[in-house]
Amino acid sequence: MSFVLRSRLRVLLTTGFAAAIFGMLTSASAGNTGFVCPKKDIIETKCQGPKDCLYPNPKNCTTFIHCSVNADGKSGTPHVKSCPKGLHWNTRTRSCDLPAAAKCSRK
Repeated sequence: MSFVLRSRLRVLLTTGFAAAIFGMLTSASAGNTGFVCPKKDIIETKCQGPKDCLYPNPKNCTTFIHCSVNADGKSGTPHVKSCPKGLHWNTRTRSCDLPAAAKCSRK
């Protein structure tokens, strides 16, 4: 396995698994992004899968939006979460990744 692939795998494992376990991701209200959680996703997935209800932040590559299901089970509350330092949100993989792989064009 090449160095680049090993490095990328290490980053993905570290940011996804360790961040979830050790709380490395920070969270804040998504009110200033104007983001509305898609009802279809909330109803279909209940946000139970590890990559369900995760969306790019339209205003920032170093953060992403995680929607939590509201009590009605049909709507969600958006929360902005930060990727670990130096990483960007990768919409294709729904995880924090190296900027070159994430290919984010937002500022």
